[in-house]
Order: sequence, then C-alpha cells, then structure tokens
Amino acid sequence: MQFQISPPNTQFVSPKSGFLTAEAYRFLSQGNRQGNGVTVTPVITLSDDQSTFPNSRTLQVATDELTKTESDTDLTLGLADAGTAGAFGSDSETIQIQVDDKGRVIAVVAFELNTDNITEGIANLFFTIQRARAVISGAAGRIAYDAATGVVDLQTGVVAPGSFTSANITVDAYGRVTAAASGGGTSGFTGSGLFTNLTFVDGLCTAAS
Repeated sequence: MQFQISPPNTQFVSPKSGFLTAEAYRFLSQGNRQGNGVTVTPVITLSDDQSTFPNSRTLQVATDELTKTESDTDLTLGLADAGTAGAFGSDSETIQIQVDDKGRVIAVVAFELNTDNITEGIANLFFTIQRARAVISGAAGRIAYDAATGVVDLQTGVVAPGSFTSANITVDAYGRVTAAASGGGTSGFTGSGLFTNLTFVDGLCTAAS
C-alpha cells in the first residue's frame, strides 16, 4: 500500500501557546490513520477544542488557588494570592496564623505580649501586687502586717506607753520592752545650787542642803 502525506504549510508549534497547532495535529493524526507509526496522545489546549483535537485536554486552573497568564510566547502558571503579604509580629507581639488545606497561610493576627492575651500556666503564675502581698505575713505578737495595703509595722499593745520611775522592765529576746512598771524605791534629789550637806540612800542622793 502506498500513500502520500503533505505536511502543513505552517508552524508545528504555536509561538503563543507553546503547543501543537491545529494544522500540525491534523497532519500527525492523518499520518497515524495512514499507518505511518505516529502515536496518538492527548494534547493539552487552553480552551475546549474537541472538534480540532479529539484527544485534547483543556488546561484548567483551580479558582483562588492558581493563576494562568498567557503571552505571545509563554504560558505561566502561578499561585493565587491567599492573604495579605507583609511582616507580622515583633518583640512585643505574638502571632496567630490560619493555614488552609493546601498549606498556605491565609490569615495572620498579631497580639500584644501581655497577660490579657497569654494563658497563665499552672506552676509559673503571673506576678500581681495582690499575690505578692498575700504571701507575706507578720510574726504573731511582734510584727503587724496588713495584706490589703502591704504596710508593715511594729506590733502595738505589747506594753502600755508611758514614763516609769525606778522602773521594773522586762525585755524579750528581740530587745523589746514587753513589761514596765514604776518601782517602789526612793526618788533621787533634783535641784541646783551650792550644798554642803548631802543625804544618800542606797547610793542615791535623796536630799541636799
């Protein structure tokens, strides 16, 4: 069997799409039908053209996931915009990110690093003035402490304040007077002038003249 196939008077590959032209595809298909051994394979096209390319597969891009850009010489596929580009987070912020099922970051929210936005742990608790005051206590009978205000003072009421003569006093291990009372001894002489007669009782001057 003899047959003759005339090649098309056009380019085999479109300079715009980079794929076979319709004329080239018909030429190859004719050759295959005539038994010249050319294998028929699916052809990717930019639009549905089953009438020209029975084995064509139209190139589709997923909405909101890929982009398709055509020029006279190229076909470019790219990723679609998924969120707002930029830098997020700082020394005083932490960020929360949202990722879609394709692994793309689609949302970013920045939060200030403060106790309003950070969950408190169990062992390491946040510092507060109230907590600090609560762990302080005054020694019973010695130190007075007000946990509401944080004021520390000496315990009152240990001994009645006053002046004591020939006093009998009790001092505790912390140097505090815990008891005081006037003694029954003779009071000393008080006064000024020139005296020749002095009276002493138990080593204490009680009179002078």
